[in-house]
This record gives sequence, C-alpha cells and structure tokens, in this order.
Amino acid sequence: MVQDLRYSLRTLRKNHGFILTVICTLALGIGANTAIFSLISGVLLRPLPFVDSDRLVQLNEVDLQNGIRAVSYPDLEAWRRQSSSFDGMIAYQNVSKDLQIADNPERIATLRAEPGLFRVLGVQAMIGRTFRDDDQPDVVVLSAGLWNRHFNSDPSCVGRKITLDGQPYTVIGVMPERFHFPYRGSFTDRFLSVELWIPWAVPLQWAHDPNYRVDFVVARLKSAIPLDVARRELSMIAGSGSF
Repeated sequence: MVQDLRYSLRTLRKNHGFILTVICTLALGIGANTAIFSLISGVLLRPLPFVDSDRLVQLNEVDLQNGIRAVSYPDLEAWRRQSSSFDGMIAYQNVSKDLQIADNPERIATLRAEPGLFRVLGVQAMIGRTFRDDDQPDVVVLSAGLWNRHFNSDPSCVGRKITLDGQPYTVIGVMPERFHFPYRGSFTDRFLSVELWIPWAVPLQWAHDPNYRVDFVVARLKSAIPLDVARRELSMIAGSGSF
C-alpha cells in the first residue's frame, strides 16, 4: 500500500492538470454533499418550530377541471361550523408593505391573518403578546430579525408606533428567533421570510359569495383524527369538487 501511495504521488507531481481536476472534483463533491445535508437538515430532520407540528395541515380545494385552487370563503365558514376533525382553521394572505422608519424606508414581506393564527400554530411571543380576538387591524407582531435590525433588540419596542404604507400601527409583540410562518426550512429562502404579522378581519360579505377566495388556510387536526378522515369530511361538507 505504501508503494502504491508513493507511485500515485509521483504520478500526480508529473501531471499538474490532473491534480487540479482531482482537487476541483473533491471540492464540488464535498460542497454538494454539504448543501444537500443542510437542506435535508433544515426541511426534514429538524422539527418545525410549532407545537405538534405533525398535526398542522394546509387546506386547498380541488376543481375537477382546473386543479388545486384557493378555498372559497363560504366553504371555509361551512367547514368551521360543521367539521369535527379540527381544532382550528385560519385564513391568511401574504402582502408586501413599505416600512417607514427614520430615513430608510424598506419593502418587507408581511402577512395578514385571522386573529387565531398563533393559537392554531401553538406558539407564543418572545416579548409582548400575539393577537387577541378583539384586536383592531392596526397592531403588528414583529419577527426577531426585524426587531434586531430596526429596533436594536430593544424590549421596550412593544407599544411603539411604526408606519406601514403611510398608516400607523402599534407593535404588540416579537416572535422567537426560530419562528417563521409561512415556514421556510431552506437557508436559501431566508430573504423571502415574512417579517411582520397583522390581524385580518375578513369582510362580512365574503361569507355569502363563493367568488371570494382566501389565498391560504392553515388548520390543526385533532390528535386522534387521521388525515384521510378529515379530507373526506371536508369534501362532503363542501358538497362540490373534492378536497
């Protein structure tokens, strides 16, 4: 084995191009393995930062002609009234807003959600509180990243006013460092993460018009209910298409 090793080293010294190829191949192989492991670790191995995350599901409707589509709000209301498979269902939408702080306005990803969002996810604020059912739509919960970047990790930011799209909002809480929702497990998506959450009161007229659809619905399954059972129940309640 020692003789083979010496022979290999002599051969490599004589062929510098081959040495470079070997080094590049090793570097690419190691780099690819590292990237793949990081992705698998973030998405599959590391548990989601929610209580009983395996009970959280995303709800959509399926049109037999057009495929998956957003949930009709009247269907969502019917599911809430009649379903016995879930502990909660929350509609939410992704929006972008201009955050105006001092002389540095910034376009940030925000999310407006029905007030029960954090309760369904099973998470608490790191500082302050999350939404209450009686909150007005002029309060906000900050991500830890936004809190660090614009408020210098100051706990007294709770109660302060910020301006979004020219409108005043009051900070009521800051979420923990690992909290992300919608959850993005890959480090490559960190720049797309939502940094601010706003309570959303869905207009009353939506409840009676099937043309109104909510972009996303997150729900929490009851602990003893299999997913297939819940799927069949929602399809029956909706009365058209499938879930």
